[in-house]
Amino acid sequence: FEGRLLRRGEVEANGVGAVRQLRGPGLTLEEEISRWQPVESYSYRLTRGAPLKNHRGDILLTADNGGTHVRWAIQFKSKIPFAGAITAWLLTWVFARALGKLKSLLERRQDSGDLP
Repeated sequence: FEGRLLRRGEVEANGVGAVRQLRGPGLTLEEEISRWQPVESYSYRLTRGAPLKNHRGDILLTADNGGTHVRWAIQFKSKIPFAGAITAWLLTWVFARALGKLKSLLERRQDSGDLP
């Protein structure tokens, strides 16, 4: 997803109250940040564009043997009856793929000296 800030947060640009637009293949979403702990975690809710109802997410980062462990948990209700399990499986696949790409990108940048 490509992101764009639509509304600044109350204290920090991407902090609590911020609204961001996320664009991906065939999908444009808006998320609002509800909790922000820099370098540790944040929570959000999707407010527009999601094929799900009541989508809320929490992302938690913790140090792990010189790396970072990412925990991404979401809650949602499917707009299509009985499709929740399929949607959960699909989202698990999408998130795992996105995190794998992020890991590869960060490792390449670290190897090139762009990151500490």
